[in-house]
Amino acid sequence: MDLDNLIENQKTTYEALESLNRNIKKDSAERKSLPDYARRKLANLEDLWSDFQRNHIQLCAYEEIKQHPYIINSEYQLATTLYESTKALIKQIKARDSVQHPILVKASISGVRDRAASPLSANKPAATIVTPDEAAQHNEGNQPSQQQTSPNVTYQSAQQAEPSKSHEKLRELLRKQISNFKAFERTVSNIDLSSMSEK
Repeated sequence: MDLDNLIENQKTTYEALESLNRNIKKDSAERKSLPDYARRKLANLEDLWSDFQRNHIQLCAYEEIKQHPYIINSEYQLATTLYESTKALIKQIKARDSVQHPILVKASISGVRDRAASPLSANKPAATIVTPDEAAQHNEGNQPSQQQTSPNVTYQSAQQAEPSKSHEKLRELLRKQISNFKAFERTVSNIDLSSMSEK
Protein backbone atom coordinates (compact mmCIF):
# COMPACT_ATOMS: atom_id res chain seq x y z
CA MET A 1 0.00 0.00 0.00
CA ASP A 2 1.42 3.42 -0.95
CA LEU A 3 1.96 6.39 1.34
CA ASP A 4 -1.16 8.30 0.28
CA ASN A 5 -3.44 5.32 0.94
CA LEU A 6 -1.87 4.74 4.35
CA ILE A 7 -2.35 8.42 5.27
CA GLU A 8 -5.97 8.21 4.11
CA ASN A 9 -6.46 5.08 6.25
CA GLN A 10 -5.03 6.90 9.27
CA LYS A 11 -7.43 9.83 8.75
CA THR A 12 -10.40 7.45 8.47
CA THR A 13 -9.37 5.51 11.58
CA TYR A 14 -8.76 8.71 13.56
CA GLU A 15 -12.21 10.00 12.58
CA ALA A 16 -13.71 6.68 13.72
CA LEU A 17 -11.90 7.05 17.08
CA GLU A 18 -13.28 10.59 17.44
CA SER A 19 -16.76 9.39 16.54
CA LEU A 20 -16.57 6.58 19.11
CA ASN A 21 -15.47 9.05 21.81
CA ARG A 22 -18.31 11.46 20.92
CA ASN A 23 -20.91 8.68 20.90
CA ILE A 24 -19.85 7.41 24.32
CA LYS A 25 -20.13 10.94 25.73
CA LYS A 26 -23.60 11.56 24.29
CA ASP A 27 -25.10 8.09 24.94
CA SER A 28 -27.83 8.11 27.58
CA ALA A 29 -27.27 6.69 31.08
CA GLU A 30 -29.86 4.03 30.28
CA ARG A 31 -27.91 2.87 27.25
CA LYS A 32 -24.63 2.90 29.19
CA SER A 33 -26.18 0.67 31.84
CA LEU A 34 -26.78 -2.16 29.33
CA PRO A 35 -24.82 -5.28 30.42
CA ASP A 36 -22.42 -5.48 27.45
CA TYR A 37 -22.21 -1.75 26.58
CA ALA A 38 -18.70 -1.18 28.00
CA ARG A 39 -17.38 -4.48 26.63
CA ARG A 40 -18.61 -3.73 23.10
CA LYS A 41 -17.26 -0.18 23.12
CA LEU A 42 -13.90 -1.36 24.43
CA ALA A 43 -13.69 -4.06 21.74
CA ASN A 44 -14.49 -1.47 19.07
CA LEU A 45 -11.88 0.92 20.49
CA GLU A 46 -9.17 -1.77 20.56
CA ASP A 47 -9.95 -2.78 16.94
CA LEU A 48 -9.60 0.81 15.74
CA TRP A 49 -6.44 1.37 17.76
CA SER A 50 -4.76 -1.80 16.47
CA ASP A 51 -5.54 -0.64 12.89
CA PHE A 52 -4.07 2.78 13.63
CA GLN A 53 -0.89 1.33 15.12
CA ARG A 54 -0.44 -1.15 12.25
CA ASN A 55 -0.74 1.70 9.71
CA HIS A 56 1.64 3.87 11.76
CA ILE A 57 4.33 1.16 11.66
CA GLN A 58 3.95 0.92 7.87
CA LEU A 59 4.10 4.72 7.53
CA CYS A 60 7.34 4.92 9.52
CA ALA A 61 9.02 2.72 6.89
CA TYR A 62 8.72 5.56 4.34
CA GLU A 63 11.65 7.98 4.29
CA GLU A 64 9.51 10.91 3.04
CA ILE A 65 7.12 10.60 6.03
CA LYS A 66 9.58 12.65 8.12
CA GLN A 67 8.59 15.79 6.22
CA HIS A 68 4.88 14.91 6.06
CA PRO A 69 2.27 16.82 8.15
CA TYR A 70 1.39 13.46 9.77
CA ILE A 71 4.75 13.57 11.62
CA ILE A 72 5.09 17.37 11.84
CA ASN A 73 1.64 17.74 13.46
CA SER A 74 2.29 14.81 15.85
CA GLU A 75 -0.87 13.04 14.68
CA TYR A 76 0.17 9.73 16.25
CA GLN A 77 0.48 11.42 19.67
CA LEU A 78 -2.94 13.06 19.21
CA ALA A 79 -4.46 9.68 18.38
CA THR A 80 -2.75 8.11 21.42
CA THR A 81 -4.25 10.78 23.69
CA LEU A 82 -7.69 10.24 22.14
CA TYR A 83 -7.37 6.45 22.57
CA GLU A 84 -6.33 6.76 26.23
CA SER A 85 -9.09 9.25 27.10
CA THR A 86 -11.72 7.05 25.41
CA LYS A 87 -10.44 3.99 27.25
CA ALA A 88 -10.59 5.89 30.57
CA LEU A 89 -14.16 6.90 29.75
CA ILE A 90 -15.14 3.27 29.14
CA LYS A 91 -13.43 2.17 32.37
CA GLN A 92 -15.44 4.77 34.31
CA ILE A 93 -18.67 3.37 32.84
CA LYS A 94 -17.52 -0.17 33.68
CA ALA A 95 -16.66 0.82 37.26
CA ARG A 96 -19.99 2.63 37.70
CA ASP A 97 -21.81 -0.40 36.32
CA SER A 98 -20.04 -2.81 38.69
CA VAL A 99 -21.00 -0.61 41.68
CA GLN A 100 -24.65 -0.53 40.57
CA HIS A 101 -24.91 -4.29 39.96
CA PRO A 102 -22.76 -6.16 42.50
CA ILE A 103 -23.64 -9.76 43.31
CA LEU A 104 -21.37 -10.72 46.16
CA VAL A 105 -21.66 -14.29 47.34
CA LYS A 106 -19.79 -14.66 50.63
CA ALA A 107 -19.17 -18.41 50.66
CA SER A 108 -16.78 -20.78 49.00
CA ILE A 109 -18.13 -23.48 46.70
CA SER A 110 -16.65 -26.22 48.86
CA GLY A 111 -18.24 -24.74 51.99
CA VAL A 112 -21.61 -24.65 50.26
CA ARG A 113 -21.27 -28.31 49.21
CA ASP A 114 -20.37 -29.32 52.78
CA ARG A 115 -23.40 -27.51 54.19
CA ALA A 116 -25.72 -28.90 51.53
CA ALA A 117 -24.57 -32.43 52.35
CA SER A 118 -24.87 -32.04 56.13
CA PRO A 119 -28.35 -32.80 57.59
CA LEU A 120 -27.47 -30.88 60.80
CA SER A 121 -27.07 -27.60 59.00
CA ALA A 122 -30.07 -27.91 56.70
CA ASN A 123 -31.79 -24.93 58.36
CA LYS A 124 -28.69 -22.71 58.39
CA PRO A 125 -28.14 -20.17 55.62
CA ALA A 126 -25.36 -21.19 53.23
CA ALA A 127 -24.39 -17.74 52.01
CA THR A 128 -25.22 -14.08 52.23
CA ILE A 129 -26.06 -12.40 48.95
CA VAL A 130 -25.74 -8.65 48.80
CA THR A 131 -28.26 -7.15 46.37
CA PRO A 132 -27.55 -3.93 44.41
CA ASP A 133 -29.84 -1.94 46.77
CA GLU A 134 -28.04 -3.26 49.82
CA ALA A 135 -24.66 -2.50 48.28
CA ALA A 136 -25.80 1.08 47.69
CA GLN A 137 -26.90 1.34 51.34
CA HIS A 138 -23.56 -0.07 52.45
CA ASN A 139 -21.68 2.49 50.33
CA GLU A 140 -23.65 5.27 52.01
CA GLY A 141 -22.50 4.04 55.43
CA ASN A 142 -25.72 2.26 56.42
CA GLN A 143 -25.82 -1.34 57.56
CA PRO A 144 -27.31 -3.49 54.79
CA SER A 145 -30.15 -5.82 55.60
CA GLN A 146 -28.98 -9.30 54.66
CA GLN A 147 -31.01 -11.70 52.58
CA GLN A 148 -30.57 -15.35 53.31
CA THR A 149 -30.70 -18.15 50.78
CA SER A 150 -31.12 -21.86 51.17
CA PRO A 151 -28.11 -24.17 50.67
CA ASN A 152 -29.68 -25.73 47.56
CA VAL A 153 -30.17 -22.40 45.78
CA THR A 154 -26.57 -21.31 46.46
CA TYR A 155 -25.18 -24.70 45.46
CA GLN A 156 -27.05 -24.52 42.15
CA SER A 157 -25.67 -21.00 41.60
CA ALA A 158 -22.15 -22.30 42.24
CA GLN A 159 -22.64 -25.14 39.76
CA GLN A 160 -23.93 -22.70 37.14
CA ALA A 161 -20.89 -20.46 37.64
CA GLU A 162 -18.49 -23.21 36.47
CA PRO A 163 -19.86 -23.62 32.90
CA SER A 164 -20.12 -19.82 32.53
CA LYS A 165 -16.28 -19.68 32.46
CA SER A 166 -16.21 -21.79 29.31
CA HIS A 167 -18.98 -19.62 27.82
CA GLU A 168 -16.89 -16.55 28.61
CA LYS A 169 -13.86 -18.06 26.82
CA LEU A 170 -16.03 -18.88 23.81
CA ARG A 171 -17.42 -15.33 23.76
CA GLU A 172 -13.87 -13.95 23.92
CA LEU A 173 -12.76 -16.12 20.98
CA LEU A 174 -15.80 -15.04 18.97
CA ARG A 175 -15.11 -11.40 19.80
CA LYS A 176 -11.53 -11.74 18.54
CA GLN A 177 -12.70 -13.45 15.37
CA ILE A 178 -15.28 -10.72 14.71
CA SER A 179 -12.63 -8.03 15.26
CA ASN A 180 -10.36 -9.80 12.73
CA PHE A 181 -13.19 -9.85 10.19
CA LYS A 182 -13.86 -6.15 10.79
CA ALA A 183 -10.17 -5.28 10.33
CA PHE A 184 -10.07 -7.30 7.10
CA GLU A 185 -13.29 -5.67 5.88
CA ARG A 186 -11.88 -2.18 6.55
CA THR A 187 -8.67 -3.04 4.70
CA VAL A 188 -10.55 -4.40 1.68
CA SER A 189 -12.93 -1.42 1.59
CA ASN A 190 -9.93 0.94 1.26
CA ILE A 191 -8.57 -0.79 -1.84
CA ASP A 192 -9.24 1.25 -4.98
CA LEU A 193 -9.45 -1.30 -7.80
CA SER A 194 -9.57 1.37 -10.52
CA SER A 195 -6.12 2.68 -9.58
CA MET A 196 -4.47 -0.77 -9.56
CA SER A 197 -2.38 -1.63 -12.62
CA GLU A 198 -2.49 -5.40 -12.01
CA LYS A 199 -5.92 -6.88 -11.38
